[in-house]
Amino acid sequence: MTTERTTRAGGRPGRLRRLARRAGLALAGAGFGAVALVGVTAQVLSGDATSAVLELRGTLGEVRTVAAWEDADSRYRDLELHNDRGEQVVEVLLRRPLRLSEDHRVLVTYTGTGTGARIFELIPARDDLVMVAVQYPFERPRGPWQRLRAAFEIRRAALRTVAGGLLAVDYLERDERLDPGRVLLLGASIGSIFATLQGALDERIPRVLIVHGGGDLPTLLRVSMEGYVPDWLLPVAVRLARIPTDSFDPVRYVGRIAPRELVVVAARQDRQFPPASVEAFYARAGEPKRLMWTETGHVGNRKAEIVTAVLELITAYLDG
Repeated sequence: MTTERTTRAGGRPGRLRRLARRAGLALAGAGFGAVALVGVTAQVLSGDATSAVLELRGTLGEVRTVAAWEDADSRYRDLELHNDRGEQVVEVLLRRPLRLSEDHRVLVTYTGTGTGARIFELIPARDDLVMVAVQYPFERPRGPWQRLRAAFEIRRAALRTVAGGLLAVDYLERDERLDPGRVLLLGASIGSIFATLQGALDERIPRVLIVHGGGDLPTLLRVSMEGYVPDWLLPVAVRLARIPTDSFDPVRYVGRIAPRELVVVAARQDRQFPPASVEAFYARAGEPKRLMWTETGHVGNRKAEIVTAVLELITAYLDG
């Protein structure tokens, strides 16, 4: 009896060791699996986004009118653009003069998040200007599960945005009977990323205007996180943030805009797209290209003085 009790008592540590060893192997396997998954995911997401954008775009299918209204000068429409597979890709806002001048331009815009129809207030109506504002289909995550999926949702929204911009030009040509050769593609702030990518893919567009945007994604991510992420964690946070976003770095695509025209309006006091990121972006662009500076901070739809300075440059460019 005594020997049996001793054997059982001595057996517990052995079983615990075996369980611990098995648990350790399982955790190690899970860890290696997680590392491998992150590695594969990073490789997949960091590639060129061209094929993914074009596949999502397909060809223009149904166009649904969400809302329509008029004022004394213009017709407005809120439209959902679907591809030929019936998928809603993006929502766009359209403003067209009731009496469109024969010598007109078409302005397709990507602006900062949350701008919405306010872009029509920022850029006044003209009888020689049709405007289309492509909306960014992303909602801030709520709850832990949505936060875990946020990186993939950001990528999905970016793909839909650029594919939607391509469909918007398809719509202008097919339904509005407008010449894509008259399009000026405008990207401001975060919208500069989408405008650069569409400008690289859409050879119908003769000119691209980038306002307070740039490239060099590691620099942009680091600047955006400073003050919000501890310094010791910043390098890791930047690496993780690059996984879903690296394939959208404008530096990858800006060289493909040439030989069509690129105009860059940059801000010397810009903290979101600092001068170094603008210069890295501009250096990769081909000719013809032009770089202009504003002595301001970053543009925003509620920063009246900065908006005014930028609009003066845009208006001069449109009139010139």
